Amino acid sequence: MRPTSVILMIDCAYFSVCKSNIHLKIIQMGKSLQAELTESRIIVENTKKHVFIQQRMAPLGYDMPKINEGEAYYQTVRRLQAEQEDRYSQKHMLSVNLDAGLQKAKSQFNRHAKIAGLAYEEDPGMLRKLKIKEKGNGTEKWIDRVVNFYTILLADSTQVNKYGLSTKELTQMHALSLSLLDMRNQQKVCKGEAEQATQEREQARKVLRQWMNEFRYVARHALKDQKQLLEVLGIAVKTGK
Repeated sequence: MRPTSVILMIDCAYFSVCKSNIHLKIIQMGKSLQAELTESRIIVENTKKHVFIQQRMAPLGYDMPKINEGEAYYQTVRRLQAEQEDRYSQKHMLSVNLDAGLQKAKSQFNRHAKIAGLAYEEDPGMLRKLKIKEKGNGTEKWIDRVVNFYTILLADSTQVNKYGLSTKELTQMHALSLSLLDMRNQQKVCKGEAEQATQEREQARKVLRQWMNEFRYVARHALKDQKQLLEVLGIAVKTGK
């Protein structure tokens, strides 16, 4: 029997059910993910611990297989949250390393570009290939330009060697530029994976939230004469005057 059917059987009033579900959704909207996970864990763990709660809930569709289903939804959200945090952590570390590499590369590249400009002052074709005079276009374009610059100069470093730019320096900077390119590409991958993990987590969170909302609604009816057990489940109990 589906949970929605159980809820309808309990109250036998469709509009009453809708009103309750809307109220629960409004409450949930303001909760953090951590708060929802904590509340879900309390419901699952304490339902499994208390036989009386199980006896009251089972006839209404919440037997142990159903409770295990809710626990599986909870564990899925936890796993996806951990994956999302891991992806964003990787992205952050790549950003830190990329920024450090960029600072080092820019100071060296500016000096090397000036040397290349002097070395090929009489060769406008080579200067165009080296893209020395290109400006702006952001970090991605800059990295591509630097990779191109050192790749071309390494192919024939004779001319710049005459101006004090050694092949060893070119080799080191070429390696650095390639590492920057690799970090940039990894950063893009991590960003995409982090966004995908967030989407998957939010989808799983909606499923968990719906399951918990329906559980709470059923529990309020099943345990309406046992308010202390509702409190054990972390379900708010209205206190009469």
